[in-house]
Amino acid sequence: MSNLNYGVVGNCRTAALISEKGSIDWLCFPDFDSPSIFASLLDRERGGSFGFDVTEDYHISQSYVPHTNILSTSFSSKEGEFVVLDYMPYYRSCENAHYLPAELYRYVRWIKGKPRFKVNYVPAPNYAQGKVIHNVTSEFIESYCSSDNKDRQYLYSSLPLQNIEQKKEIILEKDEFFLLSYNEKVIPVDIEREKIEYCRTLVYWLNWTNRTKRYFLYNDVIEKLHPDYVVHGDNWKSGAEKAVRDHVEKLLSSYGGQIIDVPYTYSETVKKADDRLRERLGMPEFRRKRLRQLIEMVPVVKTMEAHSGLTGLIVEKTVVEGLDGRLDQFDAMWISSLCDSTDRGKPDIELVDMTSRLRTVNDIMEVTT
Repeated sequence: MSNLNYGVVGNCRTAALISEKGSIDWLCFPDFDSPSIFASLLDRERGGSFGFDVTEDYHISQSYVPHTNILSTSFSSKEGEFVVLDYMPYYRSCENAHYLPAELYRYVRWIKGKPRFKVNYVPAPNYAQGKVIHNVTSEFIESYCSSDNKDRQYLYSSLPLQNIEQKKEIILEKDEFFLLSYNEKVIPVDIEREKIEYCRTLVYWLNWTNRTKRYFLYNDVIEKLHPDYVVHGDNWKSGAEKAVRDHVEKLLSSYGGQIIDVPYTYSETVKKADDRLRERLGMPEFRRKRLRQLIEMVPVVKTMEAHSGLTGLIVEKTVVEGLDGRLDQFDAMWISSLCDSTDRGKPDIELVDMTSRLRTVNDIMEVTT
């Protein structure tokens, strides 16, 4: 257990640990409290695993499909490239129910060339407490342990099952798939069925993260890079930016990262640079561009009304902490003709001319970005 760099895929019913080389080294099936069928994480010789053997010239990298629980392991060399996408199906089946079968898919996506590999499928059911028995049929490889022949697993694949069982070298020329199931499938399983399950699961996770995503400064960068250190001027240790620092510190602490506060340089040169930046960000064309980007990126653009320079600053600087501890802030501001006239003590919007309205807009844009 010297290397614990593992990805996790699951469906709230069970979960698999997948090594940085794309090998499933731990899986209890069909539930979290079920016996393991892969446990090489604990015993390399007897525990069992499910991976891909490639030559040493292959470069292997791993990451999650952004904002999902789908793990992507890339294998590339001069002869070719392919990606293994691991996931457990999970999506809504009706209004108040989810489809979460005891299944694990390995979608092998061909990228280019003619990559070669051997499938290392070595299940060890029931904590490897007995002899493993394989039955290779025309549809699946059935596996079970001699100490518990009722607990069985079924491996389906678009690749020749005999080649998998005998660990023969496979040359990949198109997309293929593996499906590990706790139950024998009634519906025929093919690559098109696998792609449907992939798309349904992908959409579920994207919707889930879209509902829970925190639209806050630095979130995306920290989520993508997981930096060990974030270096920033110490001017954010107080004032309006303190909430941002506290939030970044919380994100970093979740995996052991740290903030390094560097003494902020206060000089006329820095002040001029800040002023130029604020002027640039405050220009209408930049504001419109950022608003268009927001509308395309997020389901809800959080907007608050402003009717003066002061209320514009309040909208821009307000940071709210929710019940779950997450920070949020407004994305945009708008001006109401009714409030604009009320602010001037006028009873009707028709009594406030366009020149006055534009003056209010300018007042707000001068002090906000």
